[in-house]
Amino acid sequence: MAFGKGEIIKSPEDKAQYKIVHLPNGLTAVLVHDPQVLSEKEEKSDPSSWLGTSPIRNAAAAMCVGVGSFSDPVDAQGLAHFLEHMLYMGSSGFPGENEFDTYVAMHGGSSNAYTANDCTFHYFEVNGKFLKPSLKRFSQLLTSPLVKAEAVQREIEALDSEFAQALKCDNDRLVQVQCHTAAAGHPLNRFIWGNKETLMAKGVDNIRRELLDFFNEYYVAGHMKLAVIGGESLDMLEEWVMQLFGNVRKDVSQKLTFHNSEALSIWKPGKMYWIAAMKDVHDLILTWPLPFLCTEYLKKPMEYISHLICQQGSGSCLSLLQSKGWATSIAMSTSLQDEIGDGRGFVGYMFQIKIELTISGLQKVLEVIRILYQYIKFLVHVGPQEWIFKELEDIGDLCFTFAEKQSQHEYASHLAKNLLKYPEEHILYGEHAFKIWDPKLISHVLSFLNPNNMRVDIVTKSLNLGSPAIRYEPWFGVPYFIQSIPSSILKGWKCSHFIEAGLHLPHKNNYIPRNFSMRSMDDYGTGNFEIPICINDDQLIKIWYKEDHHVPQATAYFWITFLNRPHYSKIKAIVLTEMYVLLLLDALREMLYQARVAKLNIKIFNVGQCRFELKIWGFSENLPVLTSNILRFLKTFIPAEKQFKMIKEQMKRNYKNMNMNPMTHWEYLISSEFDKKLSCLNSLSLSEIKKHISALFEEVHIEGLCHGKLSKADVTNIADIFKLTFASAIPLQAEICWTKNSLPHGARLIKDTYIKNKTDINSSVEIYFQMGSVSMRTKAMADLFEYIVSEPFYNELRTDEQLGYSVDCGTKVSRDVVGFSFTVKSSKHNPPYLQDRIDAFIARWIQTLEHMSEKEFQYYKSTLLANKLEKRSLEQETYWYWNEILKGTYLFEGYKLEVDELRKLAKLDIVGWCTSHLNPKSADCTRVSIRAWGCNSRQKQNTISTL
Repeated sequence: MAFGKGEIIKSPEDKAQYKIVHLPNGLTAVLVHDPQVLSEKEEKSDPSSWLGTSPIRNAAAAMCVGVGSFSDPVDAQGLAHFLEHMLYMGSSGFPGENEFDTYVAMHGGSSNAYTANDCTFHYFEVNGKFLKPSLKRFSQLLTSPLVKAEAVQREIEALDSEFAQALKCDNDRLVQVQCHTAAAGHPLNRFIWGNKETLMAKGVDNIRRELLDFFNEYYVAGHMKLAVIGGESLDMLEEWVMQLFGNVRKDVSQKLTFHNSEALSIWKPGKMYWIAAMKDVHDLILTWPLPFLCTEYLKKPMEYISHLICQQGSGSCLSLLQSKGWATSIAMSTSLQDEIGDGRGFVGYMFQIKIELTISGLQKVLEVIRILYQYIKFLVHVGPQEWIFKELEDIGDLCFTFAEKQSQHEYASHLAKNLLKYPEEHILYGEHAFKIWDPKLISHVLSFLNPNNMRVDIVTKSLNLGSPAIRYEPWFGVPYFIQSIPSSILKGWKCSHFIEAGLHLPHKNNYIPRNFSMRSMDDYGTGNFEIPICINDDQLIKIWYKEDHHVPQATAYFWITFLNRPHYSKIKAIVLTEMYVLLLLDALREMLYQARVAKLNIKIFNVGQCRFELKIWGFSENLPVLTSNILRFLKTFIPAEKQFKMIKEQMKRNYKNMNMNPMTHWEYLISSEFDKKLSCLNSLSLSEIKKHISALFEEVHIEGLCHGKLSKADVTNIADIFKLTFASAIPLQAEICWTKNSLPHGARLIKDTYIKNKTDINSSVEIYFQMGSVSMRTKAMADLFEYIVSEPFYNELRTDEQLGYSVDCGTKVSRDVVGFSFTVKSSKHNPPYLQDRIDAFIARWIQTLEHMSEKEFQYYKSTLLANKLEKRSLEQETYWYWNEILKGTYLFEGYKLEVDELRKLAKLDIVGWCTSHLNPKSADCTRVSIRAWGCNSRQKQNTISTL
């Protein structure tokens, strides 16, 4: 029988119960009893009647299998990824293709899977009442897949389409060049995506046999880590897991191991790899292989080092590079996973730094690397600092104690992965723990960051493709060349004792929260309001406030929108405000970085011609202080010439890179403006942006929302700061800047565009239907229609017809219009063909709705009702309130009104609504087809219609 082992360390704020069980076959599982998940015992026929006054969450499960692309056979590269696809094509107990996905979707959930280098993840979430039957189907996928020969041929098309999408992604191209140039025999030296060529060369029968062999070798109990979250008791969950997963094959010889070895030699030292980019970027990526550090998670040397190298305040490496006009950002890169491993376990780590270069920085790339090494030398010189480690420890403890939960399937996947990485008692705490101060280990890891252990990649659009030195990566066809770094330069980077003036450690972080004592209810005003209340309402500033008693987190969201009168043409106003936002973010860089380290997040972004938003969220103690500090800059900062030039160059690249593949109606409309924006930007001067900043707040309307653990007094004080800061501003009518987003009634439009990237083989079609003005009834009908057709649309066009990898449909809501769209992206078919297949599906499903039984319709409706009343996170609630504020409707309890409208809907309502808006013969059908043509679309492009 299964047995427990140890107590899992959890936050005192975490109300869930946890248990680790070890099955006799070697499979390890973490079980979670979540009191907010419905249990199987709720024996009611109508899912909407399960809902009491308590908020609910979905149940979920995830399986992390400790094998990934690094374990692919040399002669069948991509096999792990292909197997991940094929597992969902039917099992011995449930032979229907996509039967598991369909079952989960029918019961209020979703499912997915992905293959990483060292692991493969399978996960789902579902209404809690259906956890056991979903687990039964899930276990069958992982124990007895059919891997049908007839499905192999079709599913390889989906995998090939997925690969076609990766072909034009600069990050994927970089990874594949790094893999291609790795040492022969290293786990990294392979083609990790796989495509039709690598997998089907031997024929269907042989690849099916290899899939089954791979499954039998690696999908064994010793490789599997399972997480299950449900509303049942831990004993009941354990009984289910024993029953459903106890027959996973035991294979002791394949149990995962961990190698405590020094870093393997992966690439030849002293080389620079210049890689052609698809976008207009100049990225410098520096990679150092490190020794195995998995057992040092309580010491976290990598996190300490990356925190300092990636800091953005004064005295940092980035600050010095920016002062020279050479770089715009520095960060930990994610092109390769931290761990390097294969099916036998982890063997090392990657440490990667990505520096976004300016054109000047690209020309001075060796100098940029020299400065980075000077900063590393500086860190070695000053030595590890315990006070910095202590700051990271404080932040880690706060995140552990007060972290808001992810979605259930994300949380389950996270737990399953952590079972592989940490001792069982630390699967919740391990990633947050900075508990052992070990300066010698930090110094040891720093010693690996040296030129002889470094790979240099430069991903740039400015590559001379006519050079005879150009090589081509065989699978992606990426042009690249290898340049040797002179030994004198390598020696200078390693041995020079010169350290530029101005480099220093970060300042003490004053944004880290220190006081989490609970306040009395009097501190929060009445403390019993269930929707936001307006605590400041005048012509200039309106502030909404809701304290949330239902969440344990000491967190809050404060979001503000600024509406201002446009003083220029639409395009020029947008460009100027976008530049203002980027200049402001650059001026605030040190402050914002310190705040982000302390888990106070900030976003400032432009929204259209005359509105921009400031969003601050995180631990609430210092949120008012940060807000006050930011407001001081909004009106007063004056950009310098060097800063202006750097931001202008950054914006030019951004505009060139935007919407290279416009798949949707909205993206098409946006992309049509970028050439105009680029032309406007080219002529802008520093004096114009200074004038714009001065005029930006002359006439303004400000509206904000504070939601979470902040007292009414705190929010009132923030409102007072706003009033003081903008005392001289003239109030603006909030409605003055809003514009309609609707199509002419009855319009039937086709908009054709060529993909900007002339080598992109992918084409796409979105058919967008305008379904009427925003109302609770219209929104309810659109959401119900989406719930009914989304899974069949994906299954029929993606799985059965194999049109492409990206197949999606859903409701689209703007400020004033409800719409619905169907989208397909394909590397094999041209837009008219894709449009025809979408139209055929729509026509077929209008008839399907007409003939649907009343019982089936009611089941769809009641399950969607249960989903809509599922517990929402603090962030999700904030988004709802914020959208109501932006719309000016202030229906803060609108989700309840949506549920009321949904309850009233009859099948005839949906049939009539769909027939009216989706049937092309109807006078009310208003639609636009956005057709993006890839380079391999042979058919002549149609004449472009205009609105």
